[in-house]
Amino acid sequence: CCCLLFLLFHPHLPLSCKIMTSRKNLPFLPGNGFDQKNGSAHHKKQNLSFANGVGVVLGDDERAPSQPSVMARTAGVTAQQPAWLAFDKQVLCFNAFFKEAVHESRREHFRVRICKIYFFPQDDTVEIIEQKAANSGMPQGKLLRRHRVPKPAPDDDDHYCIEDINVGEEFHVYGRTFMVADCDKFTRDFLTKLGIVVGDPVPIPEDPYSLHREKVKQAEQPLRPYERQDKYKQFLENDRKVLRFFCLWDDTSSENGDKRFMVMHYFLADDTIEIREELEENSGRDGPAVFLRRQRLPKDPSNHVKAPGTITSRTLLNVFTPEGLTGRYILDNLHVGSGESEFYLDKDLEIGTEVSVFGRPMLVCDMDGFTKAYYHEKYGVEDFTPIDVDEDDEEAPQQVLPPHTGFGSEEDSLISVNHLIPKPPKKDFKKWFMEGNKTLQYKAVLETDDPIDAGREFAILFFLADDSMTIIENRIRNSGIAGGKFLERTKVRIGDDSRLYNPQDIFVGATIEVFRRKFYIMDASDSTLKFMEESGFADCDANSIQAISQAQCSTASGDITAALEAVVNDGVVPLQDFESVVIENAGLTPQQARTLARSIGGENVREDGVQLSEFVAAVLS
Repeated sequence: CCCLLFLLFHPHLPLSCKIMTSRKNLPFLPGNGFDQKNGSAHHKKQNLSFANGVGVVLGDDERAPSQPSVMARTAGVTAQQPAWLAFDKQVLCFNAFFKEAVHESRREHFRVRICKIYFFPQDDTVEIIEQKAANSGMPQGKLLRRHRVPKPAPDDDDHYCIEDINVGEEFHVYGRTFMVADCDKFTRDFLTKLGIVVGDPVPIPEDPYSLHREKVKQAEQPLRPYERQDKYKQFLENDRKVLRFFCLWDDTSSENGDKRFMVMHYFLADDTIEIREELEENSGRDGPAVFLRRQRLPKDPSNHVKAPGTITSRTLLNVFTPEGLTGRYILDNLHVGSGESEFYLDKDLEIGTEVSVFGRPMLVCDMDGFTKAYYHEKYGVEDFTPIDVDEDDEEAPQQVLPPHTGFGSEEDSLISVNHLIPKPPKKDFKKWFMEGNKTLQYKAVLETDDPIDAGREFAILFFLADDSMTIIENRIRNSGIAGGKFLERTKVRIGDDSRLYNPQDIFVGATIEVFRRKFYIMDASDSTLKFMEESGFADCDANSIQAISQAQCSTASGDITAALEAVVNDGVVPLQDFESVVIENAGLTPQQARTLARSIGGENVREDGVQLSEFVAAVLS
């Protein structure tokens, strides 16, 4: 008790030691234990494991992670790199073979099977692959998948490493013995750098049964130079390769005949020909497009059917024919006596050739790009100029429309001509919505020699929504003519009835004919003139009119200036006087004169007139 009190109240001992010392003497009861958590592992280590399916007991040193066997020999070089990085994509290749016993066979007693052994130094894994032989009847290929291969018993708890495989030594894998015969240059250099002495190559013995099969195969080959007819080779080399030719069959010589265009397909796989007809629209022909089904096309269809035995696959040539000597025959491998082929081949087809299709002559006019490349590569053809067989298109006859009867509108009457069942005429709603109620106003007079009609004035309204117009006559007192509406709103055709009037046909100075009456356009409203300038009508471009005026006024500038000074008032020339002077001396049209006046005097030129100084600066300077 005195020692316990001394430890508890000793001033130089830490508190933890005091508590630990005090608790050691306490009874082992709940709440009196001491948990010392210092981070160290106190569990019992696992010593039981499996090696090749057999349970083994491992020691403490055997549980440490193992490294590849190459790392021990290259410790000074690859100490700073892991094995998977130092030997990445490096594989050692050995040529090996093993003998396999064959039971219950008279022809062979053993087989020699050749394979390759691949050793991966990054993890000491091994892979074995056998070379495949044709018609061997045995499962070949990968004999051993890649993994670490254990050594035979009693060392089955250990694995093969780099020192265990060498040329001239046996390699035992799961009861099968491989003889390492040779290795490649990289493997030999790799092992030499590690200090391993590589043995000399060992010859691989020949398989007696394989030699026997090779002799039997050679015996099956004929010693005489038979002609080889390999249709399957031609099919494999030329499958889906088709030559395309564009042909013409001119059948105009026969009754009701015409020119018919064909497409000829030549199949290189079996030397067959197919012909398809190109049916044009509205040609009047209805039927299958295949003109000739796929077949071999004979050159002489009249002699197509031969007697039995006439056509053979081989041709014999009689070498000795003098009397008293026995004839000797040899095979015609060069096709000397066979002559030309009875069927069309690719060498018989070119541009300009006439092909007889069972009595129907077809002219080859052109070919596609693949066909041109084929003939250039095989036959060296350079000229592929096509034959022009296209005819000039005849103009379709124009439908002559009967004249308008005068009853109803022209569009309504035209529906009765084009349709058996009358329909209401369609309106251009897009133009209707865009133009709306826009109208062009013009002032006009009649062109006539009658003195009564000479003084009559009219207002012409042109509606942009449907290109119709109406004419209203101004009322003049004591003229004896009642004014008002002169023409109801309608569409008017020009004098030759070729088309309807449009806004470009009506301008200042123009003469229009409306139902055999001629109207001369004297003036137009300011809004109409502005619309014409913005729309780019003829003689409404201010820049081009000024250029024309400068060119035409350069020769008569003095006369124009004198005429304008005679009518000037405070430097301003009235519009009518300006237009008359410009028209008379410069040779401008009334519409050009009005455009020139508006470009100089502005939109209010009708009231303000034209400044003489501005005209001189713009035109005469």
